[in-house]
Amino acid sequence: MGRIINYPIAYAVLELKEKYKNMTNGSYITQGFIVSKCYVLESSIKYDSDSGYKLKHKVVFPYKDFTSFKTSFRDGKQKIGDPQIPVKNAYNDIYSYDIVDNLFNTYEEAKASANEKNEEYVNNVLMDIPAQVGSPLRGLNDEEQYRLVKQKFEDRLVFCYQFEELVLRATRDMQISEDMTNTKYIKVLTPVKKQV
Repeated sequence: MGRIINYPIAYAVLELKEKYKNMTNGSYITQGFIVSKCYVLESSIKYDSDSGYKLKHKVVFPYKDFTSFKTSFRDGKQKIGDPQIPVKNAYNDIYSYDIVDNLFNTYEEAKASANEKNEEYVNNVLMDIPAQVGSPLRGLNDEEQYRLVKQKFEDRLVFCYQFEELVLRATRDMQISEDMTNTKYIKVLTPVKKQV
């Protein structure tokens, strides 16, 4: 008999990372952003001094081992690994989770956000094009560097979208909980205006 997992389920944007080959300190490089269903563990509000606030959500994505997927893909297979479920440690705390800013009720809403994050990420990368000694981009003009970096990112996104498709297929039995984005149940505190 399997274990019952009784957490709310929503769509969220998953940042796919891959361990950087030449780094031994555990550095990861973002490969892209995709949509995935996730188990929602906790939501919290963080207040700013200007009376604003941000919601953060602790979630567990069932599949996120992108490195193994790429390795299996090179071997002619498409394995996304075993599903991950929320697991508690000896102190009854979930110990392997991600933090996301937004939860979504539909794939389309989450996909729009993932596309926005991919666009923002590639634009940030393009603004920081390296021109260091030994860089493969050294000696190319700005337009060639821009084109080469953008093409490399788009090639990586092809793998990301294949991973996303397999994850969505593997999680199709996970039913989205009722309106996870509805904040009417969250009481947002407002500060009393006070001069210092």
